This record gives sequence, C-alpha cells and structure tokens, in this order.
Amino acid sequence: MFYERRVAGILRRRASQRPVVWLSGPRQAGKTTLLKKLFAARRRYVSFDAPDVRERCRDDPRLFLESLGSRAILDEVQYVPELLDYIKESVDRDRAPGRFLLTGSQNFQLMDRVAKALAGRVGLLTLYPLSLEEMGCPAGFPALWKRLHRGFYPELAASPRLDGAAWQGDYLQTYIERDVRGVLRVGSLRDFTRFIIACAARNAQILSLSDLARDVGVAVSTAKQWLSVLEASFQAFLLPPYFTNVTKRIVKSPKLYLLDTGLLCYLLKLETPEVAMRSAHAGAIFESFVVGEILKAQANRGRAPELYYWRTSYGAEVDVVLRRRDGLVPVEVKLHSRPGPAMAGGIAVFRKTFPGLVRDAYMAAPVGEAYPIGASIRVLPPKDLPRLA
Repeated sequence: MFYERRVAGILRRRASQRPVVWLSGPRQAGKTTLLKKLFAARRRYVSFDAPDVRERCRDDPRLFLESLGSRAILDEVQYVPELLDYIKESVDRDRAPGRFLLTGSQNFQLMDRVAKALAGRVGLLTLYPLSLEEMGCPAGFPALWKRLHRGFYPELAASPRLDGAAWQGDYLQTYIERDVRGVLRVGSLRDFTRFIIACAARNAQILSLSDLARDVGVAVSTAKQWLSVLEASFQAFLLPPYFTNVTKRIVKSPKLYLLDTGLLCYLLKLETPEVAMRSAHAGAIFESFVVGEILKAQANRGRAPELYYWRTSYGAEVDVVLRRRDGLVPVEVKLHSRPGPAMAGGIAVFRKTFPGLVRDAYMAAPVGEAYPIGASIRVLPPKDLPRLA
C-alpha cells in the first residue's frame, strides 16, 4: 500500500529547481518508496546498502557516476560520503535541475560535507514516518491509542497483521547494527541500547546529561555524543527552550523526545495500547506524539523546525511555542477528554511575559472536534495539529 506523502509536492518543486535534492530521514520512513514512485521512470536507481555497490563506487567514483547517465536516484549515501565531491564536479559541468536525488538515514557526519561540497546546488528535505494526517485520523480515544502504540512507520501501517513488537525489535536491532556500529562507530552496543532505554524513560522531560550518563554508567561526554547519534539518525528530537534577553529566569536546557511513539512504547515495555494509555508514561507519550506531528507538518512544507518550549525557574510552562512571522503561538498539551480554562495557566503567564506577541493560543488534546476556551484559546483535536505548522 502506498500512502500519499504530503512532502511530495515540494519534493517535485525542489527537483525542478535544484540539480541535487537531498531527502533525509530515519530508516524505513519511506524515502526510497517515495522517490521511486515520483521519479524512477526517468532515472537510474542505485542503493549503497549493498557492499559490492559501495566497493564499485569507491574504486572509481567518477566512472561510477558517469555510468549512471545524466540522472539518478542514489539511496543511503551515508555509506559513501566521498561521492559527494564527485557529484559536485558533475553538477558543476551540468547544472540541469533534478540530476541527482539522494537519500540518507543519518546526518551525523554528512551534513557538514553536504554543506561544503554542494552549497548552492542542493535542496534539503526531511521525510519522517507517516503523520496522522497521511494515515487518516482514527475515531475515538482507544483507536487513537492503538495507533500511538503501533507507531507510524509505513510498513507497520500498511500491514495490520504484522506483529508490532517483533517489527520494532527488529528495527531497533537493525538500526543499532547498521547506523550505530556500521556508520557512526559507537563502541559498546550493549551500553548504547541501555542508553536508548534510559532516554525513553526520560521522554518529554528536560534533559540532564549528567543524570542520564550516571544512570547508564558512561561519561557525560559519551552521553552527549550518543544523544547526537540519536538526533542525527532521526530517532530523537531535542526541543530547545524559547528565551530572550527579557526572560532571564527561565530553564535553558532542551526537552528530550523520542519521535516514534510505537518504538517509545516498545522501549518502555508497554505491551498493549491499554497498558500504554493507563501507564504513568501516557502523558509523555501523547506529548511526544503532538511534538512529532508538528515537526512532521513543518518538514512536509519544507521548513526547518521552528518550535520550542518555555519554562520559568518558578514553574510556569508552555509545552510548545511556535515562532511565526506575525508572533508567537503557545500550545499546551493535555491528555484530557475535555480541557478547560483552568488548565491554561501557563499560556496566561506566557501572554503577560510577551505582551503583544501572542495572537493565537491552543491546547492539543485527544478530543473529537475543535472548540474555543473563552475568546483567546482553542482546543485542537489530533486531526487538526498540522494547522499549527
């Protein structure tokens, strides 16, 4: 089953404007499927997942590119980063749009090289796993939790009979074996697995690297490096704090999120949707879902992340702050069937702190339809989250 991806329109536009398009995102998010669906009829396709293909490329990169013709889809380029210099050379000879469409499952070592080799030549886009908008919003609270528990990777969504826990376990093992050991050179895979589990336990919390490192039994510098690995491979997202010079007494550490709620539930050993929705982690899982949906919606529009959180040293907090040209948009996340004005204390403090900058304010909650709270705050159901982007 092929899901219509919201990023497809801007992907076509970038391919009609730039000689190179880089589509990054986590493994199994659907990058290859999307590029083949949109472009394979007019381009050669090559995957560097295969060791023999990588070797042929490394033996003579210039000849390898010439053998592909004028246009190609090059999959999992992180395995052959040296090829980027030869792509630059080829593009400088022929800057026709859409010549090379590249994919990669991690940005850790590549983005620096992409910026240097392909500056001014490349369009950058990110494809995350499916959004609720792309899958269709289920009706009712239990159905929503079933979706959150299973996660948003296309293969699981398209194959209801697949065992979700088995798939997620295989995915995690493949991710560790290929990206972590094969590409990112992490030393102890056992410790790294414990590190991912520790991150899951701290999902939607303000990050303390020292506490995280202590609990896993590694140095703070190692924890920092491993967190960068999770970010670079699109498994984790660090939500930065919003602050200005006028708000000095605020928390300035980021909040940590694991982006796919299915993998999050797997790491937390929440074996069923019912267990997940009744667990102590339920609020954090729902918050991770909301942040992920906004992030996906921004990426699907070709935008860099423009979301933050805000928290003062005395406890006032807004879960998500979006920065727009016309001002700031605070969003509270409430795992509640009918949130009301009494839950909007953080938004009220935020408005007073930034007078004149807040036009719209929202509460994201598992409700069926949007409704207003007073004159200035609107409760948004999951299906309406993309409008925040």
